[in-house]
Amino acid sequence: MIETYKDSEGRVLSYVLWWITDRFWKADPNGEYIWIEELWVHNTITLQQVYPYFAKRVMGRVPLALYGCFWRQGKYGSKIKIYPKHYWLRRLKSEKHIKVA
Repeated sequence: MIETYKDSEGRVLSYVLWWITDRFWKADPNGEYIWIEELWVHNTITLQQVYPYFAKRVMGRVPLALYGCFWRQGKYGSKIKIYPKHYWLRRLKSEKHIKVA
């Protein structure tokens, strides 16, 4: 699935491509993992500005998912990062919420 964040004039400022998987990373509509395939943020805004919007949208669509996962390219190689749902919710509470058009 894809979620977009647009400004008041309808221009896409950010998008996230994601889907639900099982523990073996196979697409499964009843899976417990949210796999974040791609996240793009235009240089006029920050991830901190769009994070609350995307977190609410994605978790709202799959309230039974337990984990959020993504592939991270690090200084010393690549790895999969897995965060439990309570981490995402705790981070949502600490973020400033923005108004979304």
